[in-house]
Amino acid sequence: VYVARFSINTLTTRKFEIGFTDVISGTDAGAVNVKAGNGTWTADNATVLCYDTDDDTNLTLMGVKATVAATSADFSTVLSAATHYYFGVTLFEDNARAFLLDANGYLLEEKVIEDCITQTTLLTPWLFVQNRAGTAGSMTVDWHRAYQRRTTTA
Repeated sequence: VYVARFSINTLTTRKFEIGFTDVISGTDAGAVNVKAGNGTWTADNATVLCYDTDDDTNLTLMGVKATVAATSADFSTVLSAATHYYFGVTLFEDNARAFLLDANGYLLEEKVIEDCITQTTLLTPWLFVQNRAGTAGSMTVDWHRAYQRRTTTA
């Protein structure tokens, strides 16, 4: 599980991602290379909530499993600039659930996608922001937490 409470001062000409990825590189422009459709990826295994104005203004749950893009799920909630939200991604087996909470922690929306990540691949929590064309912007991270259950045997 990875959850972060953050705001972005302006949502025009921005990209952000929150979730999990198997690749971290200073040269990558995120785990998602191009968001359109089910996306093209710089990561081989990743599941993220992605917002990218180069494609649209939807918050989208996206995943890639062993280089194969999963079917994405768009959120219908319209995000507001300079507003804190909780964004969260949870992984279970090869599936993912993402949720969006308002600044007070009340559920606005959630989505599930299946067969979107390889459960045996080592992953890292991922929070990424990128300015697109236009004036520079910022992300203010108020709080974040990543955790997992211990594996148990029956």
